[in-house]
Amino acid sequence: MSDGRGTKLKEAPEDRQAQPSPSPPPLPPAPPPPPNGATPPTQAPPTAADQEAPITEARIRKCLESADHWAKHLPAYAEHHQRLSDRFTICAAIFATITGLSVWALLAASPDWRAQLFVSAFAIIAATVGIVPKVKNYAEAAGKARELTTQYGAVAGDLLDSLEAINNKTSTDMALRRVVNDFELIKKSKDLLVPAPTPRHRSPKR
Repeated sequence: MSDGRGTKLKEAPEDRQAQPSPSPPPLPPAPPPPPNGATPPTQAPPTAADQEAPITEARIRKCLESADHWAKHLPAYAEHHQRLSDRFTICAAIFATITGLSVWALLAASPDWRAQLFVSAFAIIAATVGIVPKVKNYAEAAGKARELTTQYGAVAGDLLDSLEAINNKTSTDMALRRVVNDFELIKKSKDLLVPAPTPRHRSPKR
């Protein structure tokens, strides 16, 4: 603006045109809320299977060594405990036969203290002989050991096949893990045997 003499006057602030300020960039649209107030999905944490180390050849060989060992020694364990069960059963039957004789009733009715002592001692021994195999679990342990012998033999063959697959580069971790899991289940059943088997149970001579 000029005052007619060529002098340029200062513009008042209200005469200046307001310069528009740049607008901020638009915000991205908010995600839609989950239906029925459900919690939005999050990334699942890694599972135990994802964190497990792959099955190695050394572990397969260790399992195979254990399976071969018990497949050879459990038959001796089964035979030993079956023989114990049979002996106690036979003795209990003999004692039951003796106490069933008519002469036994006469002996029990005798006023002699020695006869009474003999009858009492014999009755205690007969009861003990009859209960020992049940408490010690001889017969059941022998039967379970026979089953485990068959299972150990089968899993030993699977472990041997797994070693062959490893050597041929055709094995998968899933297949190896399945075989190892089968072995661990059999081992768990063996560890639950009562009385517990020990390496001193040698295989019977053929």
